Amino acid sequence: MSSTQGEPPPNPPSPLIIADIKAEMKFSAGMTFAGRAIANFSCQHLMAAATFRDHATALEDANRDQPFGPFYNQIRSSVSGCIMSATASLEGLINELFLAEGSRLREALGSDFECRFWGSKGIESKPILAKYERALELLGEARIDRNSIDYQNMDWLIGLRNALVHFKPIWDVEHQRNMDLRETFMDRFALSPFMHGNEDFVASKCMSAGCAKWAVQSVLSFLRAFDGCAGIDAGKMAGFWFLERSSRDG
Repeated sequence: MSSTQGEPPPNPPSPLIIADIKAEMKFSAGMTFAGRAIANFSCQHLMAAATFRDHATALEDANRDQPFGPFYNQIRSSVSGCIMSATASLEGLINELFLAEGSRLREALGSDFECRFWGSKGIESKPILAKYERALELLGEARIDRNSIDYQNMDWLIGLRNALVHFKPIWDVEHQRNMDLRETFMDRFALSPFMHGNEDFVASKCMSAGCAKWAVQSVLSFLRAFDGCAGIDAGKMAGFWFLERSSRDG
């Protein structure tokens, strides 16, 4: 068994990286409107996803030729954390763009903002991708093509997150979801090199560094497509583009 099993990955991200991201994002810790405090946390979620991705990658590389061992639980924890955080970033961002005081989206909803956003049938209650589509509609822009790889990757990332949150083991009579995900993800990223048998596809085989890399990159690619249409908040988006460059350069 490798001495690296169960240990944190080498060369953890420098605190200076976080400082650089903060400097480039130029955002405050929160904003206030109509008596509510709203945290700007969407980029922080994607920073967390990137950290989880890097942790999973380091552990997978260090143990690739080792017998199966406790290190795998750390990989699985990191990959699942990456998926959750990447999806949280996606949803957090669109909410923040609607809620920002003086934003074009907030202004597009007019004086009835509270009802149209927070109401029982308001935008806040809609599925994540429906919020992005509604935003582009309000801005007078065309929707992102639902058949595009950027849109489909987000749809499947949300589906993977949901499959983990509402997990049903493979022997469950309603495991068709598992089979659908298998067909989708077989060609989208490298599966776990430590799973070779009949292990659950979602909870075991998808828990790979390849999956984590796909999750982070897919969110960034989708946000590029959305921002290319919306062009709504350059200051907020700068933090995401810093992460994009860091991922590409790393």
